[in-house]
Amino acid sequence: MCRTLGAKSMHLYVKGAPEKIHSLCKERTVPDNFHDVFRGYAMQGFRVIAIAYKTLPRKLTWHHAQRVNREDVECELEFLGLLIMENVLKPDTTPVIHSLHGARIKCLMATGDNLLTALSVARDCDMIPGDAEVMVIQASFDEASGVATVESAGTSQRQTNVTKSTTTKIQLSTATDNIQKVHLAVDGRSFSTIRSYFPDVHEKLLVRGTIFARMLPEQKEQLVQDLQRLGYVVCMCGDGANDCGSLKAADVGISLSESVSSVAAPFTSAMPNIHCVPIIVREGRCALVTAFQIFKFIALYSLVQFISVLLLYGVETNMSDPMFLYVDLLVITTLAVTMCNTHSFPQLVPTRPPCCLVSFYNLLSVGLQLVLVILVQLGMLVFLRSQSWYVPIQHDPNESVYDYWDTATMFFISIYQYLILAIVFSKGPPFQSPFWTNKWFLGNLIVVFLVTTSLLFGVYDDVHTMLEMVHWKPAEKINFRWTIFLICCLSLVVSFVIEVRTASCLRVELLSGF
Repeated sequence: MCRTLGAKSMHLYVKGAPEKIHSLCKERTVPDNFHDVFRGYAMQGFRVIAIAYKTLPRKLTWHHAQRVNREDVECELEFLGLLIMENVLKPDTTPVIHSLHGARIKCLMATGDNLLTALSVARDCDMIPGDAEVMVIQASFDEASGVATVESAGTSQRQTNVTKSTTTKIQLSTATDNIQKVHLAVDGRSFSTIRSYFPDVHEKLLVRGTIFARMLPEQKEQLVQDLQRLGYVVCMCGDGANDCGSLKAADVGISLSESVSSVAAPFTSAMPNIHCVPIIVREGRCALVTAFQIFKFIALYSLVQFISVLLLYGVETNMSDPMFLYVDLLVITTLAVTMCNTHSFPQLVPTRPPCCLVSFYNLLSVGLQLVLVILVQLGMLVFLRSQSWYVPIQHDPNESVYDYWDTATMFFISIYQYLILAIVFSKGPPFQSPFWTNKWFLGNLIVVFLVTTSLLFGVYDDVHTMLEMVHWKPAEKINFRWTIFLICCLSLVVSFVIEVRTASCLRVELLSGF
């Protein structure tokens, strides 16, 4: 409402959806070609807003205007015209849609705009491919007769006209071979009617629907919740206050602005476009895979150390405290920390990562790696005792004596096994970048490998004394030390083959679910 200085009455100006403004205007003020012009602009992808006005009675003062009901004044308006605004696609939109479709992630549009505008934008960004058929679903409920009807209107590719065919039952095939050929579109009013009176059609609409136009904020939230009930994991992007409910209800809510929507959404994008969506998906998958990777590494670290200690207890000895300190601080702690720094794989793939920590393939991987660890450690102890120079351990069980070849052998074997497990569990593509791109992790591996190998082949009396390890001369038992090194290299190959085969079987099972 506004008032010109010196004027005796106020004027009311109203803007809104053309079909709504048309219903509020005097029929004589609306041009005969209103619908044709409106439809023409909408189908070209323009956002169309209608504007109307009304001269208010002189007795309506500014004080009374604050308490007047909208219905009492927003009627008998005079139509002024249409405000045409162009919906310009952002450069990143179409490539992101292609990326998500390539990863078999369903994309749909829930908007408050006109249905025809939404369809045009969806085709421009390839959310609906150019050769795809669109079926518009319309439903209504007659309160007088209590009868609800639903009808379909098919549009072929980029035709500008819509041919309606009223039916009492709509056959919507959910076969996978047709799922990319027919896209369903519906407006908010029809969505509510179908949701209330046609549950069978509603479920098929959720599976096959691509465009949900003229949606109210509560209808967007209902759409998210309905998709979740069907088992979908829903990511919602929005930038306005009318998206708050759906952003909060979604499994992953992303606010594309720092307005009020950022309060409801757990994620706020620094970029005002949907380029952040594949980034979040890739990072989420990478984080999940990394968490499983760390779990398997730490679990096997405990088991490897347990087996080493158990075998050494069998000959009445153990590793010294400095040896345990070397393993825990220099090896395990640094590997576990740097292993987490691997970035996500830059390409979004159709395969989903396993979502169960104690799945069959995770347990199979850990079990096979554990069997290999036992075979290597037990085999090296047997090989050690078969050497002609080997002297059995002889000391008072109450004394703490560690400078035996049994202890040194298990010490070096276990460290190499930790390095092997850290490498093979760093899976890399398709969810993580290759482990050598993680410079901290790669540097850590090299440092631990060089230090450990230097201790194995070098002669460092002071270090050996500090670790309470058996001493040797440069050429003493060199063949046995080379055997330790070569067996660990062979163990790396076998361990890598086990993990690759297990991962390939898991990938086949995941892909078979599509």
